[in-house]
Amino acid sequence: MIFEIKTLLGRKTHCAIFEFFDGLPDMHVLIPKWVMEDLAIHEREPVRVRGVELDLVTSVKVQPHSVDFYSAVRDSQRDVKELLTESLSRFSTLTEDTAVPIEVNEKFFQVQVLSVEPHGAVRIIDMDVQHHFEFKVEFEPAPDLEDENATKEYQDRVLNSIKLRRERSAAGRQEIEQRRSEARRKRYEDLLQKFRGGQGEGGQIEIALRMPDGSQVKGKFVEGSPVSSLVAFALESSWAKMALPWGVYLRRAFPKQVLKEDEAITKEFHRSALSIQEEQAPEKDEELFAVLRASSPQRRKPPEGAEPEALAPLPVPERDEATLMSRTQRAFEMQRFLRAGYSLEEAEEKFQAGEVLPPTAASRRPAPRPPAGGLSPMKPKLKRSLSEEEERTKRVEEVMGFTGVEREVAEKALEENQWITDLAVNSVLDNLTGD
Repeated sequence: MIFEIKTLLGRKTHCAIFEFFDGLPDMHVLIPKWVMEDLAIHEREPVRVRGVELDLVTSVKVQPHSVDFYSAVRDSQRDVKELLTESLSRFSTLTEDTAVPIEVNEKFFQVQVLSVEPHGAVRIIDMDVQHHFEFKVEFEPAPDLEDENATKEYQDRVLNSIKLRRERSAAGRQEIEQRRSEARRKRYEDLLQKFRGGQGEGGQIEIALRMPDGSQVKGKFVEGSPVSSLVAFALESSWAKMALPWGVYLRRAFPKQVLKEDEAITKEFHRSALSIQEEQAPEKDEELFAVLRASSPQRRKPPEGAEPEALAPLPVPERDEATLMSRTQRAFEMQRFLRAGYSLEEAEEKFQAGEVLPPTAASRRPAPRPPAGGLSPMKPKLKRSLSEEEERTKRVEEVMGFTGVEREVAEKALEENQWITDLAVNSVLDNLTGD
């Protein structure tokens, strides 16, 4: 299974999956740090992942980032092409204009992939090849190590290339952040346009609104006017002008409920305090930027009885990258021994002894494809949507897991808050604090 990983700036690389992890949140992937550094991305930064098919590699041209690489190769007393061939053969894929780490004498050196054939991205692994296959490796020769000027010129050229790529990535990230900010402001201005001018203010019903930042604003409203008048009042507050909320909900404490925009303001609201619940912006940039593309964006409302999920980052299990790399290397070498005809015990013995199969010329035939009219490749199963009962059970468990209360308490809190998860959590926590 080979995947393409593409950043929001369009930079991409390819890799093969090693294994699936239990406990990893949906829509999350674990990527080696050296891949993240090459893509110029940080933890929790969004990427696009899709399955692809790549041709088998025939040749690779690389360029080490530092002349120290050649010194290390010289000290190892090995041929540089042989060492590069052996090291590159351990990767699952190679992509042009990416950097990969090469180990020489227990030290890692970055090597730039200048070109690969037959296409700009290739696979190194092949389940249909009975032996490890041979491919051509070319590299840019080292400058004269005795010539300090040549050495310095080479290092400066490589460093400037890396610096330029990082500057472009930083500028791209800044541009994306600016677009995100513009989308939030556009959304906020659309909300103001939608709710501003509604009849309701200037009456006898005095209502206080508690903002998410702890501040409070008071106003007087006409009896019978819609709750949307309160929404407009909240959006005019100092908090809203700073926070640029994607939307707001009004929560009433007694009785506990979330008010609907078309409900009427009655005398029961007089001298009451309502809490403002902020609706967060979408996490996906595609949804966020849609506001900029749409001519008349509509307010994104949750389905009946639902609320946007809590936005606290999901816990990602910690993994020892060195251990994973070691396991991957063992799996790679063991597979080569097994496909060369050794038994499992012999393969294990040779691997523990540090033996490595030398490259041999072998078949480069492509992976078999299904015959015309034959069986089509297996497609990933579609995820079954949850029934209403399963959805409610899921939300009860979320409230229980976040607050630690019993199931009955969680169910009651959800019922009182129209089965909106984050409001139910807030309600439970408020009661625990009050106790």
